[in-house]
Amino acid sequence: RDKAVAVMAEVRAKDLSLGELRRKVAHLEKELAQEAEAHERTEGQLLSWERENGSLRAKLESRDAADKAASKAREQERSEDRAAFARERADLKSLIGNAQKDVEEMKITMAASRELAEQESARRLQGAKAEAQARIVKIEALRREEEEATQRKLESAHVSEEALNRQVADPE
Repeated sequence: RDKAVAVMAEVRAKDLSLGELRRKVAHLEKELAQEAEAHERTEGQLLSWERENGSLRAKLESRDAADKAASKAREQERSEDRAAFARERADLKSLIGNAQKDVEEMKITMAASRELAEQESARRLQGAKAEAQARIVKIEALRREEEEATQRKLESAHVSEEALNRQVADPE
C-alpha cells in the first residue's frame, strides 16, 4: 500500500509538470499576441506618416494656387516669384518623393519583419507544443506502466495472501 501511495504521488508530480508545460504554451501564445499588437502600432505610425505626406501635398497645392493669384496681380514680380516657387516646389516634391520612398521601404521592411516575427513565433510555439506533447506522451506511458506494475504487485499480493490463508486453513 505504501508503494501504491508513493506511485500515486509520483503520478501527481508528473501531472503538475504537465500543467507547467501547458502554462508555458499559454505564455508563448500570449507573447505572439503581444508581438502582433506591436506590429499594429507600427502600422498606425505608417498611416500617420502617410497623412503627413498628404498634408505636405495639400500645402504644395495651396501654395501653387496662391502663387497663381499673386502672379496675375503683380506681373513684374512674377518671374522672381516663380523662380522662388520653383525652388520651393522642387524641395517639397523632393521631400514628398523621399517621404514616399521611405514609406514604401518601411512598408516592405515592416511586412518582412512581421512575417519573420510570425514565422519565428510560430516555430517557437510549434517547438514548445511538440516538446510538451512528447512529454505528455512519456508521462502517460510511465503512468500506465506504473499502474500496471502496481496492479501486478497487488494481484501477486492477493495470490500470496490466498496461498497463506490456504496453508493456515490446511495445516498439512
